[in-house]
Amino acid sequence: MTDKVPFPELNAAGVITLTVIQGAVPSPREDGQLGQIVALCSMMTDCWAFDPKARPSIARCCNELQWMPSVPPSGGKPSSSKALSVELLMKKGEMHYKQNDSENAGLMFQQAVSLARSAGNQRATADALYWLGKVYRCQVKHTQAEESYTRAYEIYARLRNDKDRANVLRGLGHVYCVQSKYTQAAESYAGAQEIYARFGSNMGRANVLNGLGDVYNAQSKYTQAEESYTLAQEIFARIGGNVGRANALCGLGDSYHAQSKYTEAEESYTLAQEIDARIGNDLGRAHALAGLGNVYRAQSKYTEAEDSYTRAQEICARIGDDLGRANTLHRIGHLRRSQGRNVEAAAHYTEAKDMYAQIGRTVDVEDVSRWLAVVLPDQHSSATSG
Repeated sequence: MTDKVPFPELNAAGVITLTVIQGAVPSPREDGQLGQIVALCSMMTDCWAFDPKARPSIARCCNELQWMPSVPPSGGKPSSSKALSVELLMKKGEMHYKQNDSENAGLMFQQAVSLARSAGNQRATADALYWLGKVYRCQVKHTQAEESYTRAYEIYARLRNDKDRANVLRGLGHVYCVQSKYTQAAESYAGAQEIYARFGSNMGRANVLNGLGDVYNAQSKYTQAEESYTLAQEIFARIGGNVGRANALCGLGDSYHAQSKYTEAEESYTLAQEIDARIGNDLGRAHALAGLGNVYRAQSKYTEAEDSYTRAQEICARIGDDLGRANTLHRIGHLRRSQGRNVEAAAHYTEAKDMYAQIGRTVDVEDVSRWLAVVLPDQHSSATSG
């Protein structure tokens, strides 16, 4: 089933079995191929716990398995079938997306859109457009994300597919929120919430609560934000949605940090980081580590802050998260400025500014430029006058 993975040098079944029993298996985070199944490896490790009481229940295993990316084997099915090809492209795209590989995910979904259209399969076309919107959102391509979501919404509306229409509305809510279009975001989330409530979708409801928490946080409505995130976190914990739970905990951390509740913020970020590390969610883990860095910096714990920021930066660089890298560089610049190391701060601010410019974050370019003027006022004034 797995060919030679993860023991390419071993051929005898007995030797492989003994190696596994002895626990001499490679770390999934250090092996290129096993890196795709970190969550599965973590669950298997939990199942091997010496104390039977420490092992996860069957219900918990089933809950966690349903959230893991997978691709069905294609053996025995005709490769010429367009329907099967679209399904395979979609599954591969979802797998890449859940592993934070947005570039390859986008390629899979673009191919799926073309193939589904040529086959006249409206449902598959809408599904691929929806996932393409999610990819564009991760790549900070807001215009393309909104276009993909809108086209998917129109098809779902024609097909009277309300559940998927709700998913699109939630995606649009995310896009509007990050662009500070809070009224439109709230309207989209409200529309999605109404549909999810009608169908009794706990997962959809929890995801909307996370989104609403983001809107409230951005508007400094921290009480409402905490209520939304807490309820979302409880729902995700109950249904086994670890990614959503970690996101809710990060949102709580952001809310607590904004209110200078550093102990609560640190606890939320730490738990989120542990969950994300266990399931292999690098993007979420980087967010949690950056949040921890912010909390440590606010308390003048500069060594801990630098360690958290550095780890977040390494993850963002590895998965190609340019916005995450720029944000972390921006924060390291603030850290250096707080330490009075203005030349180093300027170097990080400059690198962050260049990255913001590359991805079209005009507001962030302007913000980091103001901080450059603070740490290097003479050079900035000379450049401006020149």
